[in-house]
Amino acid sequence: MWRLASSLALLLFSQILCAESGLVVISSNYSKMDRGDLVKLGQIIKLPANKSLRLISASGNVFELRGPYEGKIDLNTTPGNDSILKSVSMLVKSSNATDYSIATFRGGSAASYEQRYDIWGIHISKPGNYCVRSDLPVYLWWPRARPGEQVTITGPAGSKSIVVKGSNRKKYALWPDEIGINDRSIYSVKSDQMEDTAEFKVLLLPAGLTQDMEVVAWMSDHQCRNQAVRLLSAILARN
Repeated sequence: MWRLASSLALLLFSQILCAESGLVVISSNYSKMDRGDLVKLGQIIKLPANKSLRLISASGNVFELRGPYEGKIDLNTTPGNDSILKSVSMLVKSSNATDYSIATFRGGSAASYEQRYDIWGIHISKPGNYCVRSDLPVYLWWPRARPGEQVTITGPAGSKSIVVKGSNRKKYALWPDEIGINDRSIYSVKSDQMEDTAEFKVLLLPAGLTQDMEVVAWMSDHQCRNQAVRLLSAILARN
């Protein structure tokens, strides 16, 4: 009887995913399938009773399979999806299982992640690469900062001092217009509460990236891993 139920579930599953090229395992309590594994075209999935998988597609659709389940997923391919899935797979494999719960923005709506400064902001005390979008506000943030703290940012166009705003643990300021944002440029930040100056590199996302999962993959591929994890977390929370 469960085979019949599984067949019906598979039929619905395949119809929903007719434009996908595969899936990435986000969570699993089944020892034969690990987080980050790719479910490829035509692959047969066998899940014993009490085992489950949570999977995400290249377009950001999230699905859950619960055992007992056995089925072969046949999906039509879409050009470009394979590269997205491979990048997301590598990101998930390199992440901790708790990353996607820790990265959830406390106090913010999952639907409003485009305004989240923990995704699209630059953590001023953590050097590294930061990926930003030209069509969204860019934030400078430091959770441990005190309101009124002065921060000086220096880039190719000069320096600008700004005051950190906010309350509780979330302190941020908008990127100053006077400095501008140059793709792949190095900037430095010095706070009057920081002993050292932090340097970071800003990368502008290509304008052609229109899908959330494309953005996750691009950020992961360009060493903006923390931002990619937080965005993927937001996508999962939205589904």
